[in-house]
Amino acid sequence: MTGIVAALLAAGASSRTAPDHKLMACDSSGTAMLTRSAAGLLASDVSRVLVLLPPMASALVPCLTGLLPVSDRLSVHCVPAGRYELSATVGYAAALAERLSAAGLLILPGDMPLVKPETTDRIIGYFMGADVPPDSVAPVCDRKTGHPVLWHARRLGDLQALTGDRGARALLRDPALIHGRVAADESVLADFDTPERLALFATL
Repeated sequence: MTGIVAALLAAGASSRTAPDHKLMACDSSGTAMLTRSAAGLLASDVSRVLVLLPPMASALVPCLTGLLPVSDRLSVHCVPAGRYELSATVGYAAALAERLSAAGLLILPGDMPLVKPETTDRIIGYFMGADVPPDSVAPVCDRKTGHPVLWHARRLGDLQALTGDRGARALLRDPALIHGRVAADESVLADFDTPERLALFATL
């Protein structure tokens, strides 16, 4: 069994910030958002990071070139053409994790670069330390569920069966499943997907 595999979701069209792609936006140090998000995952206890890019992703790949030489834990995967809905990308990540015999799949949207490695590690620690591993573990801040969310391997089939553009929200609300929660700071709620939010990211 591989351990906890992380999927960094970066296959969206970034239509809200068009013509600029949000994941190419840089912070105050000149680091691209996608690179920063991937670096945060690599600094955590996940065993592997799968970066999911669109079919035509040549503009995004340079964001990762500084990471690829220093870690064999990171790999880039372009989702199949036509699979642009969030649920399809999540399902593709789940299929990859299943092939790797992962114990769990941790999912982080690419536009959430402020999530701290220690937050990810607390989520993993909760999952691994439970007498009965929960179906999901999510961070919570101000009573709001954030990201990343860790899913047990037994739910990978459910993730692959999702439809629409709402990701795994329905599963997170399923009362028949066992859901774990970990207290976290506001970074688990902070995404950057509008021009105004990109302007803020540029100052961080």
